[in-house]
Amino acid sequence: LEIILINDGSTDNSGAICRQYAAKHEHIRLHEGENHGVSTAYNIGLDMARGDFVAFCDSDDFVAPTMYQVMYEQAVANQADMSCCRLRCGRKMDELRANAPALMDGVFERQAVLEKWFLPLLLPRLGQRVFGYQVLCLFRREILEKHHIRYQSGLSMHEDRMFILEYLPHVRRLTATPEPFYNYVFHDNSLCAKYFIKKEVPLHTREREWLL
Repeated sequence: LEIILINDGSTDNSGAICRQYAAKHEHIRLHEGENHGVSTAYNIGLDMARGDFVAFCDSDDFVAPTMYQVMYEQAVANQADMSCCRLRCGRKMDELRANAPALMDGVFERQAVLEKWFLPLLLPRLGQRVFGYQVLCLFRREILEKHHIRYQSGLSMHEDRMFILEYLPHVRRLTATPEPFYNYVFHDNSLCAKYFIKKEVPLHTREREWLL
């Protein structure tokens, strides 16, 4: 297991905590720099990664202790290029979501992945609840490197959707578990709250990012 911590210009005690963990554990690596946004932070982590699979976890969320072990074992056992789970969210953590409900449990081949996740995510249709949560997935790093898949710098929202859309066409097989291993925490000062609720990001910026 390799854990990469990206301290993207934090202004609290996060840097000190990261340095403390990195000093104690040889499998934890740390990168610190000025704030350049979430996409740049993800890309730095991808450039540093050396494992067969890559996963992401945002700083204000938390995961079940067995999440990555279970998803990795399922990916290896089924020779899958992607392994997924569900998330728990909401103010009371009482809402469950899957990236693609039709692919929530089992092993799925390329055609099913394209029809039930890629196309609905690319062309949203009324009544189809399909998401682009990259934090629910394990990605095969060989595919990321071969096709030069990275996050689009400069985006403050929907960067995960763009990343998923680039990756899905290269997935030959996907495995999924209905377990809600990932806990997506809502709080008033999160980037999502500032973007969608408080609308602190200018309207023209939000419209440009939706079009991208």
